[in-house]
Amino acid sequence: MRSVESTAGVRIREGLAPLVRELGSDAAETVPRQRVMRTGCPQETATAQGAGTWSARRAGELAAMPGDSPVVMLLDDESGVVVALSPTLRANGFSICAWTSASKFLEAHHTRSPGCLVTDLRRSGMTGLEVQRLMLARGIDRPVIFISDEGDIGETVLGMRAGAVTVLAKPVQPAALIEAVREAIAKDATMRARRCVQADISARLAQLTARERQVLGLISIGMLNKNIAAELGATEKTIKSHRGRIMDKMRVRTAIALVILVSRLGPPEAEARLVVLK
Repeated sequence: MRSVESTAGVRIREGLAPLVRELGSDAAETVPRQRVMRTGCPQETATAQGAGTWSARRAGELAAMPGDSPVVMLLDDESGVVVALSPTLRANGFSICAWTSASKFLEAHHTRSPGCLVTDLRRSGMTGLEVQRLMLARGIDRPVIFISDEGDIGETVLGMRAGAVTVLAKPVQPAALIEAVREAIAKDATMRARRCVQADISARLAQLTARERQVLGLISIGMLNKNIAAELGATEKTIKSHRGRIMDKMRVRTAIALVILVSRLGPPEAEARLVVLK
């Protein structure tokens, strides 16, 4: 059986595979290696509202993990829920971090730690949906699994509309929990791979001069060198020179590979970076 860590590595490679296939031999220096950052999981010793004190020793036990493993982040104001879910997750090889305080979770949350969040839609104080909205407002796109009361269709709809991986009905069935966590961790690995590629492409684009960006913008819409020269009021020889420097800085060999590479940023980002200055 694969370990959780090795499975995450496979998912990351799968996330990068489409770019390798599209670029072919030009991808040798195009796809950056994904490096999963070492996780840090603080211990919580706060008193759970209405659930008594969650001991520091218990928190430390739940927080123990291998350095690079994906982490299942459990957030529930009832420590009993966390304690009930943790044995199933640990038995299936998952590392766990747990909180009973939403504010402390948000304060300690580390975006570079791979994994997912499991939380109740109807937490007292800050609800699960509110936690997710705050994360998104801070630029944290963490896969979330919501837990909801059985039969609460309204909450389930809200959770799915908010982009949850799934909504599990109480009482949570172990098999359903493990399946959902695996799906969420795979989604997280794919998103991280995509962001890794996009960050690398953005760094290459940042090396281009303003003029080179203009030329790249026109190459990206299929214009030939002579047409670009006419558009920018330059000689074709000058445009060829710009084109060569663009290829070097972007580390590709063909115009097709160049356009495919830039398209990996997505339409809004690509348009913002390739705006043609008139």
